[in-house]
Amino acid sequence: MATTLIGIAPGSRTAERFFSDVQVTNYSQRYIVTSASTDSQDDVLATSGLPTLWDTHPDDASARVVRVRIADNNMARTYWLVDVEYSTEDDTGQDPNSDPGGSPVDLSADVSWSYETIQFPLTKDSTGKDIATTAGEAFTDPPITIPLPVSVLTWSRWRASFGGGAEQQAFMGKVNQNAWQGALIHQLMVTGISADLERIQGVPLWRVTDVLKLHPIGWDLIVPNKGTQFKDGSAIVSKKNKLPIKAFLNAAGDAVSTTPTTQFFQPYGEFDFASRYGA
Repeated sequence: MATTLIGIAPGSRTAERFFSDVQVTNYSQRYIVTSASTDSQDDVLATSGLPTLWDTHPDDASARVVRVRIADNNMARTYWLVDVEYSTEDDTGQDPNSDPGGSPVDLSADVSWSYETIQFPLTKDSTGKDIATTAGEAFTDPPITIPLPVSVLTWSRWRASFGGGAEQQAFMGKVNQNAWQGALIHQLMVTGISADLERIQGVPLWRVTDVLKLHPIGWDLIVPNKGTQFKDGSAIVSKKNKLPIKAFLNAAGDAVSTTPTTQFFQPYGEFDFASRYGA
């Protein structure tokens, strides 16, 4: 490739300002580029120093390149005129004066909150009492579940690239490693990630949407510490060939008659949500 940027054509700079719900300013200027006769239009567009889509205007940082047009100006295709248009208006539906920068990638994420109700297996009541029979056995036929409302956060933004299934699997089914946006550790889970490829001003961009669900109790498993022990007369003993019973266990696995203990399990992986969604 042997393209060279000569400069801006004299008398080619223009500007206009008008209102379209908000104030909009458009600029245009023409550049002169020379090339070898074997260079393609893509080679010309890649000329060093030539503005490309989303570059800022040299005198107005709120205006970005929204269109580039080129035309060869001689039969040998060695002399090119490149028209570059800038605008403070973008086509993402956002007010350019409230969020400077025309590239959707530069815009902040769109965030919305909703809710849904899930069926939650109940192991303790609202006072902390274990849901169990007087013999210490959990109710399993049928298991006890209750409706539980959970908050749903939808987080969506434009991205220049997306990692496909590998990116989805790296984050879906994971919980927050640290407290984040008011949620305690392990209260939030990424339950889904979707991505749609669109073209904005001819540029391919990904609209990536993450769905996060906030469980008020947390996504860890909390279960009563119950297990099988053996009964010898009226005394409860460990692992003898006697009558098996269900009993609350202590940390060593021995039956206890005092306040029962609880087992905690973390079935989901975790990551720092601030690394993906910001602080």
